[in-house]
Amino acid sequence: MTDQPQRIELGNNVFLRFEEQRKKNSQTQTCRITEPFPVLNANDIDYGTFYEQFLITNRPCLFISSLTDDWNCRNDWIDKTEVFPRINFDFLERTYGKSNVGVVDCERFTPEFTPQQTYNMNKDSENCMPLTEFISYWKDYINNGYPDSMKLQYLKVDKFCGSGL
Repeated sequence: MTDQPQRIELGNNVFLRFEEQRKKNSQTQTCRITEPFPVLNANDIDYGTFYEQFLITNRPCLFISSLTDDWNCRNDWIDKTEVFPRINFDFLERTYGKSNVGVVDCERFTPEFTPQQTYNMNKDSENCMPLTEFISYWKDYINNGYPDSMKLQYLKVDKFCGSGL
């Protein structure tokens, strides 16, 4: 394992954008990234180190693409029969559909929320739903052209509510 992950400089003009209370107003908040993202190779970092330095702290990083080459989700979760690969909703519903997942109502999200507050929202049972219910919402949202009139929801795939993958 190397002492220091490889780093990539993203420059001073990199911004993260998010919508604040999207239905109430259209103002966009920005958050400036002040340090470069580390570029990680899975062979150079063990899970414990990754967990402590990145996962717990919600610190962004980039993995080289070969990290996920043998992950089932790269094949099973994608419908490659289309010209442009799309999400394989049928597989996800069949395999994980009954699992309860954490869903964030984006209209309730504000910039003042810390990552811990967002995590706690997902642990709350009122923010959990079966994956099939979220997929139904997601399909409707896509099929209706992503309308502003529909509630904007965000699935926290790392926050299954009491049921694992």
